[in-house]
Amino acid sequence: MTYPATSVSSGVANISGQGEPSNACALRSNGDIVCWNGINAPNTLSALTGNASAVSVGGGLIGYNYQTYFACAVTKAGAVWCWGNDNSSGQIGIGTTAVATVPDPVSTLSSGVRSVSAGMNNSACAVATDGNVWCWGSNAGGLLGNGTNAPSSLIPVELKGFTDKVASVAVGYTSACALTVGGGVECWGSNESGQLGNGSMMASTEPVPVTGIASGATAVSVGAHYACAVVTGGLQCWGSNGFGASTVPGPVMGLSTDVTDVSVGYDSACAVVGGAVKCWGQNGDGQLGNDSTTPSAAPVLVSNLSSAVVGVSVGYEFGCAVTATGAVWCWDGKPSTPSVPLRIQGFPG
Repeated sequence: MTYPATSVSSGVANISGQGEPSNACALRSNGDIVCWNGINAPNTLSALTGNASAVSVGGGLIGYNYQTYFACAVTKAGAVWCWGNDNSSGQIGIGTTAVATVPDPVSTLSSGVRSVSAGMNNSACAVATDGNVWCWGSNAGGLLGNGTNAPSSLIPVELKGFTDKVASVAVGYTSACALTVGGGVECWGSNESGQLGNGSMMASTEPVPVTGIASGATAVSVGAHYACAVVTGGLQCWGSNGFGASTVPGPVMGLSTDVTDVSVGYDSACAVVGGAVKCWGQNGDGQLGNDSTTPSAAPVLVSNLSSAVVGVSVGYEFGCAVTATGAVWCWDGKPSTPSVPLRIQGFPG
């Protein structure tokens, strides 16, 4: 039986753990994790067959000749497992810098974890069922959020200073944000583009509240220098998106209602709006998915995805969406793949 996808996560490449290059992973309804590259057929991760409840794809050193790739998953028992082609910053979280090309348990997080976010700069964070947050890997810009300037941590460290329990976390390039159970958003890390959203450009190694979002938020996503949150059905964003910068949240043109999900990538972002996907930002590699390479400061409709989409994920010049029936569509503008979404084989719907 072919099981539908319930979520999808986009990254860069080489995170399948099956000896195949991959830049996206999806969670199936039966607890399998499958990963693939471009629009190729997915491979199942045998180490976590039927045992996963969440997956997140990350990477590091984007823009350099050498890039690192890793991903993390949460098991049904609440443990965190990670894998990748590099572990120099401890981003796999196993207590050493040894590489794990297949999923390996993260130290001290063997139960009680609700979700995980693998970032763009060799760091990751997990949210426990008690609302506490643990992070590991690179501390570039203060990504670990534990009040220190240590370069990295090989094992998870607990974050302090939140004003409320945390519901979910999103790790970006050199900053991260958390959604609290009360609907607030708090961020930490570097802030040279205002990506902490607190009205300043001063970095913080501990969480600080985002101005004007103390309640009403239902989702948050962080990219390279830009972050967005869904707030009472509309979209609020802050930082620099390549077309301007703001140190406090502001509305996105045309996205004031019916927004249900958002994902911010390296230099573009996408939102699910009334079941359709709309994207904005840079587009030199077709990351807006509209069969164009023209950048746009305003959201544009992604081709082939005008209805029934329930989730979207944007990585480094690559995006994927999952529909209500469990189908997965992906796009980018690299020569080997199209700049409009194509359906990934191996999913029903």
